[in-house]
Order: sequence, then structure tokens, then C-alpha cells
Amino acid sequence: MQLMPNAIHPIASEVVQLLVADGSIEVEPNRAADAEKDLSAIMREYLTTEEEVNRAAQRALERRGLDETSFPAVQREMADVRGFHLGDEGVRHVAGQLAEFLLVSRNVEEVFAPDEVLRRQILGVMTRHLGAAADLPSQP
Repeated sequence: MQLMPNAIHPIASEVVQLLVADGSIEVEPNRAADAEKDLSAIMREYLTTEEEVNRAAQRALERRGLDETSFPAVQREMADVRGFHLGDEGVRHVAGQLAEFLLVSRNVEEVFAPDEVLRRQILGVMTRHLGAAADLPSQP
């Protein structure tokens, strides 16, 4: 599963709506759009870093004289060097970042749910939008 740019806004919007509706967080109605923008920014930053990893992997392929079939291994190598998470692991990592951000966001009045509950709820939204819910274990 991979985070896609066109899924960012719907994910951010649904996360805020879901967490407010079920009482996990409190967000003033006039700040909900800002909270969504904050979550979107985190996901866009992930995609920016992913693109940097992909460019580094492509350059490494060219330097090493390898063909495109070696791209996944070189990409993983470049990600590991940077401490970056790819694929399903990356989506879980982003879900964790989003949950952590809710705790410090000036656009979120209060967080009532424990971290692991927030992560699980966010991951559920992400998997629905990214279309691979069966690919991820239910762990936070």
C-alpha cells in the first residue's frame, strides 16, 4: 500500500471528522479546516521525502550500472540509510505521526483517546482510502 497525493485531503478530512464524531478529540468547528491542513502537511512531507528516496535510488542505479529490476532493492537501501519507511510500514509510520501531531496541534483543543486508539482509527481511515486494508495487520 502506498500513500497517494490524491488521497491526502480525503484522509485528513475523514480523520478529523471521525475523531471528533466519536469523541476521541475535540476541535472547534472554525478550526477543523486548519486541523485538516496540518494533517495534510504531514502526509505531503512524507511524499516529498519518498520522492527524494526514489531519486537517490535512481541515481544509485545509474552509478552502479544496474537495470530497473534492481530498483526495489536499491530503493529499500536508500530508505534504510535515511531511516525512511516504505509501503505498508510507511503508512503505519505516517498514521503514528498523525496521531502524535494531534497531541500537540494548536488546532486540536483536547485529545481524549489513548495514542494506540488514535493510531488504529487513523490507520483504518488510511487503509480505506488507499484500498489495501487487508494488507495491513490490525496493530497500531
